[in-house]
Amino acid sequence: MIRSRTTFLAIAVAVATAICLWGVSAWHANRVATSFDQESAKHFNDDVVHVRAEVKEIERQLDVRAEHLAARIDARQHSLMGLFHILQSSEPNRGARIVTPNGAPIAWWGEDLRALGIKTYQFDTTNLYIIRAHTLKSGDIVQAFARIDNTPGGNAPPRHIDEWVAGSVFHGGFLRQEPGAVRFVVEKRPDATLWIDITPHTKIDVVDRIRKNGRNTVAVLLAIAAIAAAIAVRRTGFSPSGRAEARPTLLAVLFVIAARSALLAVTVIDDPLRIFRFDVYGSKLLGPFSKSPFDLLLTGIALFAIVMLAGEWLTRLRLMLRIAVMLVASYGFVLLAENLVNNSRISSIPDHLVPTSTAQAVLLVAVMLFGFALLRLAKHEATFKASLVLPIALALARSPLRLVRSGTSRDAVTPPS
Repeated sequence: MIRSRTTFLAIAVAVATAICLWGVSAWHANRVATSFDQESAKHFNDDVVHVRAEVKEIERQLDVRAEHLAARIDARQHSLMGLFHILQSSEPNRGARIVTPNGAPIAWWGEDLRALGIKTYQFDTTNLYIIRAHTLKSGDIVQAFARIDNTPGGNAPPRHIDEWVAGSVFHGGFLRQEPGAVRFVVEKRPDATLWIDITPHTKIDVVDRIRKNGRNTVAVLLAIAAIAAAIAVRRTGFSPSGRAEARPTLLAVLFVIAARSALLAVTVIDDPLRIFRFDVYGSKLLGPFSKSPFDLLLTGIALFAIVMLAGEWLTRLRLMLRIAVMLVASYGFVLLAENLVNNSRISSIPDHLVPTSTAQAVLLVAVMLFGFALLRLAKHEATFKASLVLPIALALARSPLRLVRSGTSRDAVTPPS
């Protein structure tokens, strides 16, 4: 009893916390709406400080790399293959090369530097190159560089996208500034200056994202509280003989339904995995419970949990009633499978054992959960005599069908008089 009281007290605290967070989120959204310009300016300044720190750290690493390579190369005479071996590195998006004072390459390794390499910051169509150089005793130059993705709308570090920033792009100061974009100086060097243009979200988008994030947090907390309540009720819902009682089982099922319903409020705006929107799969078969792959997965989990919770109680039903439930459930599963084929842009069953994408894995697990729930409904623990009811019922049902079929065949063969 004490454990149950503690559990429900924790659930009440979670619900109260969710309500408080909802209020705080609404207050924050209203505050941002009334002072949007000041909030956005502060946020962009903080972003630039963060980007500047990351760029400095990249330059520091490149300086260390260039000095290390120069020390090894100047230590003794090396063959051309030996220079290639010295430049080897497994760091992603990094590279190094040795060039003559005129810029002719001698040896190289890693990323291809699609620029002359004469300045600290250089660009090609889609990339920014940060280059640090060190002069060798021979007069040649060793260059260590990092390639940073600079495609419009990209999110590769040190750039990032959040509820305030719609996109950003680095440039050398000659790029035409887009309407609404804010321009900042990231770093100045004697040979080059690095700029960044930040494109902000609109005021409506920012406020909407803040409200959705708050609503998502509240929905998840309420779902966790409902699941905890279902587990607590289920633990206390057994009779002295060890059998599950109907009332606690029904309450646990209702809590699972409440948890699944609460998660309907979750809205994910940025969806690189393509599991929260309907572009890969979406259906009206189950209403909002099948509007995306993730919603279908949550529905499958909820249904499987309900069947497992009520499984022992279902075994007490009369066999004919259970057969009717099983037939209806089987028909529903067939409809779901047909709907999945018609409304999914990818196959839910991978060609090989391993799914090729996260969306395919989510759909596969959802279908498996629906199938497992159907198998749990088919579990039978009746006596042998009771088990004979099903085949006898099927046999009796087939006899009229045979008579009708034979009569139809006779009418088709015998010509009319």
